[in-house]
Amino acid sequence: MPEEYSILERKGTKEWTGKEGRAFIDYALLVKRTRDGEELDVILTQITSTDAPDPGQVIDGNITETKYGKKLKKHWDGGGGGGGFSNNGNGPSGRGEDPEKGKRIQRMAALKGAVALAIADGKPSSDEVARLTNELEGILINAAAKPANPTESAEHPKLVDAPSSNGKGADPEVPF
Repeated sequence: MPEEYSILERKGTKEWTGKEGRAFIDYALLVKRTRDGEELDVILTQITSTDAPDPGQVIDGNITETKYGKKLKKHWDGGGGGGGFSNNGNGPSGRGEDPEKGKRIQRMAALKGAVALAIADGKPSSDEVARLTNELEGILINAAAKPANPTESAEHPKLVDAPSSNGKGADPEVPF
């Protein structure tokens, strides 16, 4: 269960790169647990594009003991289903972030999928990528309202469910 921690002091930072090349920053923080007032030295790891934590900020999260010391991990609600795309005016995660950030993330996800589809179809033209990007972006925005198949069009016939590893088809709950 996540708890509230108030940042009292930012003591330092350390930048590093993960195995897949993604850049991170470790923030050494002094935090105060709201529940009991205990002050703790923790490390908060974030991607470099995330705003730095500031004194006075309150973070919902959990503290775990690792080989690197106490780590504060932010509670990530996710916003329903698996990614947290949300256009409710509160940004991609519904936590008061810039709403335009969610739109940019959706557009990047759509573009990545469009490029993969265009290459797989042997039509990697810029017009085809743009068309597919727009189609996929619409699907991402409306995903909660109506599940859709991004390849269901005249140029892209509907995909057929492939058997899963359990041998019972794509839906393990349906007996065959």
